Amino acid sequence: MRRIALAIIVTCLTLSLMAQNGIKVNYKGSKPTVADFAWAAFSSLNHEDEDESGDRPWRILENAMKRHSKGLQQEQGDKLVIDSKNGYILFERSRDEYVFA
Repeated sequence: MRRIALAIIVTCLTLSLMAQNGIKVNYKGSKPTVADFAWAAFSSLNHEDEDESGDRPWRILENAMKRHSKGLQQEQGDKLVIDSKNGYILFERSRDEYVFA
């Protein structure tokens, strides 16, 4: 269920970026990666209308990506895979006996 929710969120973020007249994707290297597009999606979110609990799925993924970019370990039970070659990001969160991906 969590995987479907994250897929819907990523789809909505992609559609909202496509609806904008100008999309600015900052990247290093010869071409942008899937992580660069994810950062562009995060920067386009309007956080003003949200509560500050931090438990929103996109906020959890954003925090995991921030930890990854700083070279920090993920929180216990969290796993983040950024496969730039194949163009996907996988985030898994294990809590008790449940695994959310």
